[in-house]
Amino acid sequence: DGQTNTDTSGTDSYKGIEISGTALVQNGAGGTSAFKGIEITIPAITQTAGTITAAGLEITTGTITTGGTQRAIDIVASGVGAGTLNGINISTITGGGGTERAIYIDVVGWDAGIYMRTSNIGPEMFFDSNSSVNFDAQTGFFFDLDDDNNGDESFTIRNGGNTNVFRVEETNEVGIGDSTPDSYLDILSATTGSDIIITNTNATDTDVT
Repeated sequence: DGQTNTDTSGTDSYKGIEISGTALVQNGAGGTSAFKGIEITIPAITQTAGTITAAGLEITTGTITTGGTQRAIDIVASGVGAGTLNGINISTITGGGGTERAIYIDVVGWDAGIYMRTSNIGPEMFFDSNSSVNFDAQTGFFFDLDDDNNGDESFTIRNGGNTNVFRVEETNEVGIGDSTPDSYLDILSATTGSDIIITNTNATDTDVT
């Protein structure tokens, strides 16, 4: 049944199911302890005609009339003093002949497919040393540098020392080695030699200093 809260202070919490773990301690060498609040195994499916779908968890959001926030999944996290905390963990698989996607988002109708709120304490996206990054955009790749139109945004590529190696200002200035470009192309080099080399199809170099 629906609930109406007319209290002017405090918080009323309504819980359909509550599962709470206490504490796990593993002291035995070579042993393993594992807690799973809910474990779901999706059945194997075979589709020879018609359509089969199987979902481990299906959440249907409700309507919002005059205000408020709905979260289909809400993870309330806190910092840890040791070990590793993963908000969401997706294991590796052995790829097969089908289409396999770790995360699939159908962004039609959404204001944003992924929205990140950051205070720049750490990297928003981190790829480990064994990873190479591949972005595959079938219909183009766009960066909106100044979504709020305040005139001070840029696209920057930095090296491991947090030094800008490439920067594009929203006002069309491009800097290579220059973190504050003031021309359409601004190249700053601390080494001697040619700053620009143009090579034609005959492998002939033309140096521009």
